[in-house]
Amino acid sequence: MNRIRIHHVAVGLALLDVTLFLLAGIPRYSNATHGTDHIIGGIFWMGFLAGTLALLITLALWVTRTTRRRRALP
Repeated sequence: MNRIRIHHVAVGLALLDVTLFLLAGIPRYSNATHGTDHIIGGIFWMGFLAGTLALLITLALWVTRTTRRRRALP
């Protein structure tokens, strides 16, 4: 089976999230007040926030599925 496991997705989202957070912290982008640097910094920051939300939802699904499987076993 070539199914993507939910823990692989969670790890990928966590890595993407850390990367976006670090890129958003670069002084060139975080201290900009106008221009393309400000826009790029905003994209990095909003991407980090969206990635964090997606990671939290994925982790909630992972915990829910794991709990349901354990309760279903006799």
